[in-house]
Amino acid sequence: MTAQALTSLLAVVAAMAGDGLVLIADGDTIRVRGPAPARARWLPVIRERKTELLALLRSELGREAFEERAAIAEYLGGLPRAEAEALAWESVKKILRMK
Repeated sequence: MTAQALTSLLAVVAAMAGDGLVLIADGDTIRVRGPAPARARWLPVIRERKTELLALLRSELGREAFEERAAIAEYLGGLPRAEAEALAWESVKKILRMK
């Protein structure tokens, strides 16, 4: 995946997180948690970019960095989970660009 494609994908995931969605890789399936209207709105994008999203979710670097940063922002920073996740994706995007 090119740096530009990765940046685009991370922007999509950050927007999903901003809408309150949480994506979880479960085998070859992506489980989506969050408000029903947001799930319905993002489902076509998730289906279209499933392979890329699964690769990102399975990525040890991306997953670990994301979870750590989201937890810090939520529990130590007092942010709502959706806001903490959006902030975490911005941080992960910067990390992955350095690789």
